[in-house]
Amino acid sequence: MSKTAEEVRPRRRTQAQRRAQTRASVLAAARSVFARRGLSGASLEEIATEAGVSRGAVYYNFDDKERLFLALLRERCVERAELLNTL
Repeated sequence: MSKTAEEVRPRRRTQAQRRAQTRASVLAAARSVFARRGLSGASLEEIATEAGVSRGAVYYNFDDKERLFLALLRERCVERAELLNTL
């Protein structure tokens, strides 16, 4: 049975999906860069480069490096709380 072009071609992501993916990429890159360099040694430019996005994309999602760090901390706290709830 042959598939139509629509079935073969992946669907385009919505703007909200692209933004969510960019934010997730920035958070993953920040986690890595902060682990290597620490908060004071990390730069938003290095995080953007590692995430494969522009600095503007980082600033679109986070006002500054401290807000980015706090978002990672919040994620970690939520993960730990969920883990504790399963015990």
